[in-house]
This record gives sequence, structure tokens and C-alpha cells, in this order.
Amino acid sequence: MEKEKYSIIITLLCLCMAMGGCSKEEVAADTATGTLTLQLQLPPALTVEVGESKGRAVSLADQIKNVWAVQYSEDGTFRKAQYISGANNIGKHNNSDYLVKVTTGGFFNENSRFYILVNTGNNSLITDQGITEENLKKLTVDLTDGISKDAEPNFLTAGPVAFKQLGEEGVNGEGVKAVITAPLSRTYAALQFSYNSNNPEKGKFEATSLSLFNLPTKLAVHTVGSSNINDFNTAGQEIKGSGWNGGLLNPVYIGENLRGFGSGKTFQEKNLPAKGPNKSLDKCTYAVLTGTYYYRTGVDASDSYTYTTNGITVSYKFYLGGSLLDDYNIIRNTLYTVTINIGGANSADIRLTVTNGNVSYFDEVEEVQPEYEVIL
Repeated sequence: MEKEKYSIIITLLCLCMAMGGCSKEEVAADTATGTLTLQLQLPPALTVEVGESKGRAVSLADQIKNVWAVQYSEDGTFRKAQYISGANNIGKHNNSDYLVKVTTGGFFNENSRFYILVNTGNNSLITDQGITEENLKKLTVDLTDGISKDAEPNFLTAGPVAFKQLGEEGVNGEGVKAVITAPLSRTYAALQFSYNSNNPEKGKFEATSLSLFNLPTKLAVHTVGSSNINDFNTAGQEIKGSGWNGGLLNPVYIGENLRGFGSGKTFQEKNLPAKGPNKSLDKCTYAVLTGTYYYRTGVDASDSYTYTTNGITVSYKFYLGGSLLDDYNIIRNTLYTVTINIGGANSADIRLTVTNGNVSYFDEVEEVQPEYEVIL
């Protein structure tokens, strides 16, 4: 018997993390007769404070503008793709801040898997002739200059999401109903920076700029395609100029950049090309903090430190990644918080906290705090 096609209602679902939102891909019963519903769980906020259980990404739900839904059979054969956009097709469900309903149709009730692409902004990304599953994973969207400073890029994906064929009920398949729940993931990472001038008895540091270099200008649909990205902004992007007092900056967002692991054993060695992935630091993302260092000259009448009028220009360069020793990978859906403790004109202690955006609680984060100095 020819397999029936069923309309699909894609529901973008942002669950309250305190209520224990579903994080597994699953199929469950729905009350709508003869429909297939995709519920996409929005990722929690990356910048939630440590120990808090909040994380409903309401802002992401508000910004769902377009959706691609793509279906493949179990053997990888392309079955159906549909692009959905516009206020008539995408809107909040019953004025909810957490549900967005997207109406589609024409997908197949058969053992298969789905991929969901949110906010590609490109209705011709997939042709009517279809696309192989391998090539779908390698699709990209542009990230201008390799960085987003003011807002999240909001290019989200889910998949592969397994769907099992449901038995027909009633006449001509009427009554067949199902729900597929799939967690969305960001295709980009977030970075936050702060610095401290730790030894005022020796001198003080004032930042003049913080810039990022080797930034991918493409966001890939799937992680396996990210290492193949060759479009980079190597000139660098300034994310903060003079007047920064060292406080934690608002996050900036960059593309996933999977460069691999090096062989360094110390912080200093991570900056050496010979210790980089495949003995090269090409395309590895790094940051440069530049500023003026003023040496202490004494104390004034109120016992406050006094410093030289004219300071010297200093720069601290460090490669980003999952550790400060040998990991050069910038992984999607992850927040990297970097604290730079200025010890002197020729030294700094860099601290790194890595938080994976797939978790609800951030009490147990990985902290890398080596006791190494950056020698310029």
C-alpha cells in the first residue's frame, strides 16, 4: 500500500528548565487527529548565572523567522524538504512566550529521520531535486565578518531526529497521530572576557583594545562539516576599545572552529606553531588584549599609589579553545569565559571557564586555572 502523506505542524518549544525539559529525541502520542507534530526544544541561555536553573530562551522563540524541515528515509534517500516563513505560517501558539507553531505539509509516514534548520534566511538553500544527507550537513550560512556583537545569530539546527512509522488507524489512515521532540542547538559559540590589574603596588594596566582573529565567516549546519570551513576573517575584529575598566563584557558570538589538539604542555607552548595542530596555528582563533602599563612611582599624601605619567604599550596574545594548553577547538553551543589577570608589564595569568549549553545547571563547569605566566 502506498504510504500516506501527512501534514506537519512544527512546534518550537522552549521548556522551563526548572521543570526538567525533554532533552531526548522521542516520538509520543498527540491529540491532533491525522497529524505529525515536531516539537523543537530551544536551547537554554548560555549566559545563565552559575547555579541558576533558569534558561528559557524566550528571545530565540521571538526571533524564529523561517524553518527548513527535511526528511530522509532510513537508507538515506531524500524524501521531502519544505521551507516555511511568514507571519501567516509562523506565530506564537496561543500567545505563549515559549511556543511557536509552524504549519507544513506533505511529509511521509515511514521510518525516517528529520533535520530542522532554523533562520537560514534562504528559501533556495535546498533545491526541489533534493540534497544528499552528507551534503545537507555541510550547508552553511554567512556570518558577516565572522562575529556578531550585538545579538545572537539565531541560526539553530536539530537532527538527525528518528521517526518510526505509525500503524494506520480508522479508514484511509485517519487517526494516525505522533509527536517528534528534537532539541535545537546553536551553530555558534559565545565568548565573554574580563581582566584584572592584580598588582597595583607594582603598576596598573589600562586596556585600549581587545580583538579576535581567525574567525570563520560561515556557520555550518552540522558539526562534522565545520572543520571543512575555509572562509575566515584573518584581519581581526575589535570587540572592545579604550575605556574598558575590566568588567565582564557582554558575550560576542563566533562560528564553530574545530582545529583539533596540539602537543603543548604549558600555556607558553600553546602559542608556538610547532606545538599547534599538525604543527601549525593556521586558522586557530586567538585574542589579543592591548593596553598601556604604568609603573608605580610611589605614594601620595593620602597613601594612594602614584604611577608614571607615560606608560608603555603591552599586548597579551592567547589562543582560544577548551583548555589553555593544547585544545584549539571552539565548539558550538558553548560559552567560553576568559579572565585575564595582569601581573605586570610582561606577565598575565589567564583563566578559562567552559560551559556547555546543553546542560540546565551550571554548577559543575570545567575550570582550567594554570599557574603559568605569559612572557612577552
